[in-house]
Amino acid sequence: MTFVPAVGSLVHFMGSWTGNQNITHAGYAFSDITIDTGTFGGGGGCTWLDNCSMAANRTLTLTSGSLNTNGFNTTNGIKFSSNNATTRALTLGTSNIKIADTTATAWDITNSTGMTLSAASSTITLVNTTANSTFGGGGLTYGTVTMTSSTTGGVTITGANTFGTLTLNGSMVPLA
Repeated sequence: MTFVPAVGSLVHFMGSWTGNQNITHAGYAFSDITIDTGTFGGGGGCTWLDNCSMAANRTLTLTSGSLNTNGFNTTNGIKFSSNNATTRALTLGTSNIKIADTTATAWDITNSTGMTLSAASSTITLVNTTANSTFGGGGLTYGTVTMTSSTTGGVTITGANTFGTLTLNGSMVPLA
């Protein structure tokens, strides 16, 4: 599927399919994206066929179903949310995911019940532009995670997470 959104479009993948839908972003900047394919009992998935361009500081939400980034990257700093107990799967492969935080929680899988995460070869980069930020990892396993702060704030990392490599740069300090 190739979708040409209007500027600032919210895209909500919601349905009852059980298979997979391929998504081509075609260089267009989406606003928020929500994947919720289990709402009607389907539980299907979405696979990226190119880099995901979203407007800066917007949210990619995985409510149910699956998302496979297929080794492609996000091109702007986004927020990621999948904080619920439904069955869902996120496969990052070798993707580089850039997270920009202008609010309190930049990465939110605080409730990882029902979540299958494949991220051991991925790179997640959090750029903190607020006083304090939260990485809610849900006790899952991550590849390379780099957190950089341009402010005097810090980061709260929640969950008994496993990191292949965790790097804190700039004035980023771990908080309790």
